[in-house]
Amino acid sequence: MDLAVTESATEVLPKLVKTFKAARRGATPEIGINTSDVNACIKLLAKNMKQELPIMVWDIATGLNGITDNGGVEANKLCDNAGGNNDNALKSARPTDCLSRIRKSCGGSMIFMKMQQEYFNDPVIRQGISNLRDDFKLDRRTLVLLAVDLIIPATLINDIVLLDDDLPTPPELGDMVGKLYASANLEPPTTGILAKATDALIGIPYFPAEQATSMSFSKELQGLDMDAMWERKRKQIEANMG
Repeated sequence: MDLAVTESATEVLPKLVKTFKAARRGATPEIGINTSDVNACIKLLAKNMKQELPIMVWDIATGLNGITDNGGVEANKLCDNAGGNNDNALKSARPTDCLSRIRKSCGGSMIFMKMQQEYFNDPVIRQGISNLRDDFKLDRRTLVLLAVDLIIPATLINDIVLLDDDLPTPPELGDMVGKLYASANLEPPTTGILAKATDALIGIPYFPAEQATSMSFSKELQGLDMDAMWERKRKQIEANMG
């Protein structure tokens, strides 16, 4: 008998989220994350943190900006931008500028830096990262460095805890599919549908899997079109290979 799956009382958290939260509880000051999708990884981690935290994100194009409301306030303060007139990019776009400014961030702050591996070739950037470790440890701040194929240089190997953003597991994919059914106001998927959906999604990162699922709902089927899911997975794999 193929039963509908009811919503679990306990959310299935990805392994990375659990490990990251444990590192935060241990006041780990600097974390590196090797991920295939930097933006999706930041979104996943940020949404699973307490939203009153000052959480910020940096990239070389837009500088330092807030993810949470308190993060936006803190980013503007660090960039001497009390009016919030969007000139943070001018003041913090260079990695060295960002590292210098976040030394003055408030306790409990979390800063995601979208890294490029070549940034580590700059000794000033390496030193700037190293300089933050002890201060951040004292008041539970966290610098999070993310990149595809992130390799920590030897001079920072004792400063940064390296985590891997693994591909989602079948329980994580099943949890995601169930939530998308609920958001589409559909009856919960049966165990058989969940098994087929998980089989179609296994082996691709979380964000593309979520997108493939969202785009594969069919009004006619009142649920997922499995052929469409497999086709989107095929295109995702070909895009990664190309």
